[in-house]
Amino acid sequence: MPKKPRLFSREFKLAAVHRILAGERIRDLSQELKVLRKDLYAWRDLFRAGGAMALRPLGRPRKAAAIAADGREQLARATPEVPARKDRPGLSSDIVVGASAQ
Repeated sequence: MPKKPRLFSREFKLAAVHRILAGERIRDLSQELKVLRKDLYAWRDLFRAGGAMALRPLGRPRKAAAIAADGREQLARATPEVPARKDRPGLSSDIVVGASAQ
């Protein structure tokens, strides 16, 4: 029966990549961490191309709708209410002031 592939967390991958970028040899790091060299090279290249977000763990990503709904809720909690102007309903005072200053 074949072995299950090891799954590594983003933090583990980031720590390994930071050590590579600090100058440690990939061969030595591979032996110490018991990770294939090809994986270390792949993690380094992914990090260089897309930063820490590129080192996401394996698996199916969350549905876009769930992520969007969660983001809208967080935005609603973080955004203060801006009162509408009385002379033009629907426009906030900040938008009108910003537009007239240009």
